Amino acid sequence: MSENAAISEIADGVSGLYVKTDRFKTRRVTLSFILPVDKKTAASAELISKLLVSCSEKYPNYTSLNRTLNTLYGAKLGGGVSRIGDVQLLSFSIESLCDRYAISGESVEKAAVDMLLCMIFEPKTENGIFSESDFQREKRLLIEKINSRMNSKRKYAVGKMIEAMCSGEAFGVEESGGLEAAESLDNREVYDYYLNTVLRAPARVSVTGADSPDDVYALISKRLSKRELIRVATEMSPSVHSGDVKNISEEMDVTQGKLVLGFKTGRSSALQNVADMQVFADIFGGGPYSLLFTVVREKMSLCYYCAARFYSLKGILCVDSGIEMNNYEAALNGIKDQLERIKKGDFDDGLTVNSKMAINDSLKGVFDSPGAIEYWYMARMFDKNLLSPAEYANAVKAVTKESIIRAANDTVLDTVFFLKGKEDAADE
Repeated sequence: MSENAAISEIADGVSGLYVKTDRFKTRRVTLSFILPVDKKTAASAELISKLLVSCSEKYPNYTSLNRTLNTLYGAKLGGGVSRIGDVQLLSFSIESLCDRYAISGESVEKAAVDMLLCMIFEPKTENGIFSESDFQREKRLLIEKINSRMNSKRKYAVGKMIEAMCSGEAFGVEESGGLEAAESLDNREVYDYYLNTVLRAPARVSVTGADSPDDVYALISKRLSKRELIRVATEMSPSVHSGDVKNISEEMDVTQGKLVLGFKTGRSSALQNVADMQVFADIFGGGPYSLLFTVVREKMSLCYYCAARFYSLKGILCVDSGIEMNNYEAALNGIKDQLERIKKGDFDDGLTVNSKMAINDSLKGVFDSPGAIEYWYMARMFDKNLLSPAEYANAVKAVTKESIIRAANDTVLDTVFFLKGKEDAADE
């Protein structure tokens, strides 16, 4: 753990993460609730993430809300959901000017935190539920968002592959729960979920900036210390290969096929260091120097794009590609052949050097904004060892060719998903 990042318990079921940095003139504060996942509650959490930052009892409309944000030197308020392994984080954040830069010496930071907590804990309600007009607005926007995701065929195909590969696991549930779940949302049920699950769930408070987090911790502890806490399982483990490769196809009006391969590795950052797996995945399909790019895309001309991504907590490697329909078998075999090359050690040291350099360059981007720094630590909150970017860079540097080969040999094909096109279709 870096000396500039510290974790502490600030109340029962509430931990605090403070990342001290003087790179910015702002302080970012985020309160994240750690929630179990199923389709209905995933949709509810997504709606709540937007509803609670759009209005509250004190700020009933956008006009009053934005007026107050402007008085706080343009503070930025936001909400969202993210999947971290088998749990979902429902997060609310505010980023405001540090007090030392306020023109009149006023306490901008405390006012900003007060506003954030007001939005979260004092929602605008009518007749014991959320304001119906606000609820219906956010429900409509959620449905539109899900439909727009479906229109992105690349994201759609990756999502369908993960859903099939992790069927029966929380990780296989779509972050927004899916269209059917969103359309069936009921105001009273969502409000009940907010009161009896969200506000009682374990939480993580993240503070990123130069000033002490003690004021934030005290205010949030006061809000959450007297609740009846529910327990959420946060023990993470890798997704286990069933022994059979699942082959799934679906037809849609596209002219470019989407071929997605899902591999399981038996590795998890919750249990061990996975820097070697990260380097292997990057060599396999991480950048323009990778084997999938230089061989399958460029040399063999089988893909419009072909890339690999490693989901560290679940030990899942995903390769997604865009192909001509008649290149299915060739592309599938080409991707598998490059994996076999790495398993046999058939790659040169220059590729390893390029991969490590690219990963190191991406780590430097962590410090570009308070939000990026916060995300680095939040995404790794269930890792066995919570490493700073600098510590992770050292772990990547220590990766050897032998450990890359071992990582490749731990990687087993589990699921193949192919989004087929129809004749005379138009790719959206």
